[in-house]
Amino acid sequence: MKIVVTGARGKLGTAAVAYARQQGADVLEVDLVPYRIGDGPLGQYISADLSDLGQVYDVLDGADAVIHLAAIVSQRLVPSARTFQANTAITWNIFEAAARLNVPRVVSASSIQVNSTVTPRTPLRYEYLPLDEDHPVSPQDDYGMSKWVGEHLATMFTHHWGLSAVSFRFPWIATEDEFRELPLREEPRPEAALYAYVHIQDAARACYLAATATLPPRSHTVLFAAAPDSYLDMPAREYAQIAFPEAVIRPELTGYSSLVSSARAATIIGFRAERVLRPN
Repeated sequence: MKIVVTGARGKLGTAAVAYARQQGADVLEVDLVPYRIGDGPLGQYISADLSDLGQVYDVLDGADAVIHLAAIVSQRLVPSARTFQANTAITWNIFEAAARLNVPRVVSASSIQVNSTVTPRTPLRYEYLPLDEDHPVSPQDDYGMSKWVGEHLATMFTHHWGLSAVSFRFPWIATEDEFRELPLREEPRPEAALYAYVHIQDAARACYLAATATLPPRSHTVLFAAAPDSYLDMPAREYAQIAFPEAVIRPELTGYSSLVSSARAATIIGFRAERVLRPN
């Protein structure tokens, strides 16, 4: 199986490449970073500008799946218009090329920030917690909006071109070093994206599962992939009542459990986080 990973030199991209290769996949790494001596055999890594549709056609040709992680990864790294335009244009190009080249599966990184931005302009509000994929979304900035548009692009291309897609609303992705510093002890903040997290190895595995799972054609599936617990050192219900008093607290929110539900990912692609702070 040939999998193309965009953003292959980024935080999650590096882990996703390594995990897919461990499973025996033929992986083509794609990133804007130039090829360097020692980067491996020719044909395993290509430096490409994904804002150029022609280059996207080149790197996706012959792929069985694309794990699309290339993006400006947060707000306020560059001017907001550039973040929005770059992320949406690149995602359009990925789906355009995949559809016309008959690549059957696109997995892309959306973000919890379509629901829970870290730079809110108006107070964050939730109808209920834990958050799931059916909750109404309300992006408030360039980054979150670019990810929501990416989800709509996935819906359009899957419904009208026949491929299948998975969009992950990832929470904070913790590296091994970051993971060792948890749980976090601080005064709870509403804008902390619900203190949800996923270990980078679990996020990489989720990408591979989504790229290889049996899914119906013309389907777009939005999934959360989070650890089952919170990285805040405060019981989940207590935090929710302090930060979001208007939200309905559902019975499953107990102990230090996550305020984000990954139940749908468990059902559809068999994902359950393995690297967690508080194992059952």
